[in-house]
Amino acid sequence: MGFLKLFGGHKDNSDNNKNDTGSHKEVDNMNIDPEKIDAYRNIVKLIDVNGATADRLEKCFADPRVYYHEYQEKYDDRFIGEDDDIDLIVWIGMVDAFQDNGLLEEMDWKVEIDEFIGCVSNILNDKPLTINEDWFDEDDGIPEWGEMLNSKWSAAGYVLAGIDIDSDSYCMFITDKDSYNKLVTEAQKAGHRIALAENM
Repeated sequence: MGFLKLFGGHKDNSDNNKNDTGSHKEVDNMNIDPEKIDAYRNIVKLIDVNGATADRLEKCFADPRVYYHEYQEKYDDRFIGEDDDIDLIVWIGMVDAFQDNGLLEEMDWKVEIDEFIGCVSNILNDKPLTINEDWFDEDDGIPEWGEMLNSKWSAAGYVLAGIDIDSDSYCMFITDKDSYNKLVTEAQKAGHRIALAENM
């Protein structure tokens, strides 16, 4: 779990509403569109090349309602209830699985440069990449720092990208350029968004 997990709540324009989840209803367990499931599976394969999250997420795709209850504490941390959209439950389930397996780091938008560097370093996972704090202006933010990294890493063929969870936190991961382009397409098929760090 990333060190800024507490800032990963589902976006709500009213702070007063964040703690008001209301009475929970049972998730509508209708089957997800097969094309979306295919897109989700492709995203998992592209981000998790070693298959560490495959079994866990297959449970999510097969029965999101059961999966929600198994990982309810994580959803509660994000103020996501049983009555939220089933696709949101699946999308967030993927993000949390990636994070739990060291494939993704979640950062608050107000993160300081040293914390940003630490988070990105955590997800290098033996990739042939370096990070130098001298590259960055500490007064900038994640989009500018991400753009700098993507410029520096371009020759190596890697990018820092993000998964959009409609929150003011940044869910960042590292992938090669070819996989990134495929991920953008698969996310669109699923009705979601993956983009370069500077465009999050």
